[in-house]
Amino acid sequence: MSSPNIKSLFETIRKLRDPEHGCPWDLKQTHQSLKKYLIEECYEALYAIENEDASALLDELGDVQLQILLHSIIGEEKNSFSLQNVFDNLEKKIIRRHPHVFNDKKPISIKEVKNNWKEIKKNENEKEFSQRKCLITKKQMTAPALLAANNIGEFTNSKKFDWESTNQVIQKVEEELRELKDELKSLNDKNIKEELGDLLFTVAQVCRHAGFCPEETLKLANEKFQARYNNMIKLNNGADIVSLSREEKETLWQKVKTGKLDE
Repeated sequence: MSSPNIKSLFETIRKLRDPEHGCPWDLKQTHQSLKKYLIEECYEALYAIENEDASALLDELGDVQLQILLHSIIGEEKNSFSLQNVFDNLEKKIIRRHPHVFNDKKPISIKEVKNNWKEIKKNENEKEFSQRKCLITKKQMTAPALLAANNIGEFTNSKKFDWESTNQVIQKVEEELRELKDELKSLNDKNIKEELGDLLFTVAQVCRHAGFCPEETLKLANEKFQARYNNMIKLNNGADIVSLSREEKETLWQKVKTGKLDE
């Protein structure tokens, strides 16, 4: 199979950033402003994978590629890096981290692959690996926020800096909730946001102490709510509920919760 014609696609996307004839929205974007779209597109690709939807995955992988190209074009405009730099760096990294494929070319077990990968990464950045022993680093922080909170808790637990029981964490949740209620009275957005973050972080630690991943736990809750809400729409003959009264919406919700979908 021939290589994909990435050049044609790259030039098409670059036209979006043309100062005279480009798209006003695309011209306005920066590395920072595009962060949320990169996250969204990656999660939409994951959703397609989880639902085994090949057609959707094809489309979503294209959207992820769009973000990669946009970031590369912005990097090129700033003279910081180009798409070719991205490709070259990736190729060198893959070859460097797979000596059993590109150099030694001898059979190796999956366990040996993992051990070699870890050792190679350590040699690439000795300073980062030394910091990982005692500091919270990108190893914990680069995951989605809820999962990162779990990773931070696991790391501090390994340092014996943790609550001793789930009940103690729940007491901390109650404390954070009281602090949030107090700040809500103050109408100080900065403090309210901080207390909300503290509450979410502590709830994530309750999940961890109870033996559950907070990311997976919340995902199950999202899916449960989605199913219940969509069943409300079915009970409403497929019509939007936006114009229903609060009482009518509550009646539908209670029917869904109790399984009385035929009433």
